[in-house]
Amino acid sequence: CLIAAAMSIPVNNYLIDASEKALQKAVNLMTSWGHGSGAHLFDNTMPGHSFLEYGRRIMDSNNRGALLTDLSACNNYKNGENAAGQICHPTLCILAEEDKMTPLKYGKAMAEKIKNSEVIVVEKAGHILPAEKPLEVNKALNAFLKDSLS
Repeated sequence: CLIAAAMSIPVNNYLIDASEKALQKAVNLMTSWGHGSGAHLFDNTMPGHSFLEYGRRIMDSNNRGALLTDLSACNNYKNGENAAGQICHPTLCILAEEDKMTPLKYGKAMAEKIKNSEVIVVEKAGHILPAEKPLEVNKALNAFLKDSLS
């Protein structure tokens, strides 16, 4: 299963620079860009809780340099098309309608390269869709695994 994925994930140079020189700015940008519109409105299964604040707290707990390393790895990876074409097992691609980090069209292009893929698009979700829409993600995973194992 691939969640919020694409064959390449070019990263905005400003974000890479901020992750090195202004980490809190980068964290704020990532949590804002990483969530869909519902998360910005506190649309949560637990009223009063903020997806963006949870995201900031988790990212703040990472080792210094981890975000720069992650963003640089995403930006520098160039083998996605070849790798996607080599996948030969049934693959579920769970994509987010409002993903700004790996836009939906790039996830769909990846799925087209995978020989036996199924695409589920989660509406009103961003890149961090497992946190934003856990029920939808788990339902899709459950159905896919049941089908794959039967």
